[in-house]
Amino acid sequence: MGRGDNLGFLKSVSGYGICLYASYIMQLDLNLMRKESERTGREINEVTYIFDMDEFAVQDNLYKSLIETGLDLGHVVQEYYPEIWSNVFFING
Repeated sequence: MGRGDNLGFLKSVSGYGICLYASYIMQLDLNLMRKESERTGREINEVTYIFDMDEFAVQDNLYKSLIETGLDLGHVVQEYYPEIWSNVFFING
């Protein structure tokens, strides 16, 4: 995340599109988790996400649209994927 062009990315895709894509990825991960549970015979009920914030500067990302999209994405995760919320890590921040 830190090395990306977050504003350029946001200008090329709508905030709704970003949230929709993130929801799609999380749903894929949950489906993989369920399949792995069936395959191994053990219940797997956690997914962990790690975001590398190397070279992320807050002052470079203080755009209203970027902050709103980040908050919207946080609300989507909190509302529809609460089991994921406790397993999100930010490193190199």
